[in-house]
Amino acid sequence: MPKQITIAGLDFDLPSAEEVGIVQGYICDEAAARHLYQTWCDRIRNNLTPIIKKFRAQQVGEQAIRDHVAEYAAHYKFSLLGRQAASGNGAADAQLQAEIGAIARDYIKQYLAEQGRTLADISDGQLIANLERVASNPATIKMAKRRLAERRRTAASLLEGVNL
Repeated sequence: MPKQITIAGLDFDLPSAEEVGIVQGYICDEAAARHLYQTWCDRIRNNLTPIIKKFRAQQVGEQAIRDHVAEYAAHYKFSLLGRQAASGNGAADAQLQAEIGAIARDYIKQYLAEQGRTLADISDGQLIANLERVASNPATIKMAKRRLAERRRTAASLLEGVNL
């Protein structure tokens, strides 16, 4: 059964969990499959909200917007920036992934700014592909690890003597 979501005041029908391959199966139970599908829908909403708002401000037709959402949803796949950095430690991996993603985004934004452009000037597909390219670079992963290590050292120094 399709799922309806609201983005920037417009309702959209997304494909069913079965249609996008998020179903109960060998690897996940029903609760996990439902949660994964909800997360998939939420990511689509979050990723498209600024784009839909931009389209509406530019008075793009509603059917064109709906077609864009349908196309995006049909091809959206979860991605994990810097996935080769995973260590098996959930909290540490989450921090590292977040730092890798932030570094990649900062460098993409800087690159675009040097050309007089912003993230809004490129397609979602271009953004995701280039974020993954930058995030998977060993230098990016190394930089993220260094930044996190420096933060831990700084926190230890700043919090010395704190007794909570």
